[in-house]
Amino acid sequence: MGNNNELLRGYKDFIAKNALAILFLFIALLGTVIFFFVANPSLTAKIAGDFGLLGVFAGAVVANATIVIPIPFDVILLPIFANPLLIGIKRSLAAMVAIGLAAGIGAAIGECSSYVFGYLGINSIRNPSREETKKLNDFRLNLQKSGPIIIFTASFLPFPFDFVGVAAGVIKYNFFLFFISALAGKTLRHVLLGIAIFYGLEFLAAFLA
Repeated sequence: MGNNNELLRGYKDFIAKNALAILFLFIALLGTVIFFFVANPSLTAKIAGDFGLLGVFAGAVVANATIVIPIPFDVILLPIFANPLLIGIKRSLAAMVAIGLAAGIGAAIGECSSYVFGYLGINSIRNPSREETKKLNDFRLNLQKSGPIIIFTASFLPFPFDFVGVAAGVIKYNFFLFFISALAGKTLRHVLLGIAIFYGLEFLAAFLA
């Protein structure tokens, strides 16, 4: 039992001492995967089509994890909402909700990459300018007052969310609140989009009948 405790303590010490290196390695591997998908955008659509809800989830993670060259996942998602048979699901209201949930959860996880990049980036800013410091302080105050609302709104609207994620990481905003707020906004957005398309097509079919 003592040996196991010492081994566990050794693992914890190793992780604590090399946390930054491990995190950088993870980011490097993630960046390699993201670059591969950015170079082959059709692959994201193929994954979403071939693997059903799991493919929608994976495609959303990859598309929202790209910071420099984002993949417009909504463009991929719209035809799936219009015709869920593309991913092997029969068209129904429940299918729209399921697709929206898969996309929203995946998108929220993908957006965590911008937070991580911001969190790591502050270490490289040895002497930030007075203007940069003022902007960060203003943003920190806004997040302290109404952080979840700001993050939720930015993730819900078709807004370049990466800025919010990077800024939240730079000021080391509470990661749990960041993720939950982004999850709520992204999920609600995609679910409502699916429901709107479902009833929109129902109305159009009835109108043309």
